[in-house]
Amino acid sequence: MKNIAFAFATFALVSACGDLPDETSSEPAGPPMEVSSVDLAKAYEENEVAAKGVYDGNTLIVSGKIQSIELDMFDEPVVSLPGANEYSNVQASFSDEYSKKTAELKKGQDITVSCTSITEAMGTPMLSNCSF
Repeated sequence: MKNIAFAFATFALVSACGDLPDETSSEPAGPPMEVSSVDLAKAYEENEVAAKGVYDGNTLIVSGKIQSIELDMFDEPVVSLPGANEYSNVQASFSDEYSKKTAELKKGQDITVSCTSITEAMGTPMLSNCSF
């Protein structure tokens, strides 16, 4: 009886998820979009749903002044750019192959990054698959 209940619960959970997104396609939805890190953060602060609809699936060309250069938990470079206010930021993540290039960056330097993926965590735009 427990196996039947488990099977039913699993079926219900999978059915509730609906169609999962096709993750095999990494083609951007449209032409690259240029935006400042501040404007991007303000859009997410104002309305995350609307911002996701505008920016998700597009290559983003994001410019800003470097606030910090750090490593994530996988020792991959992360550059923080200004956000909507002095307490927020936009984070751009790079693959390990960018370690040498990011090591040459300086806090306060202007930068423009090209990123193919965006998510958000607690209202903070998180850019990934970035290059410069």
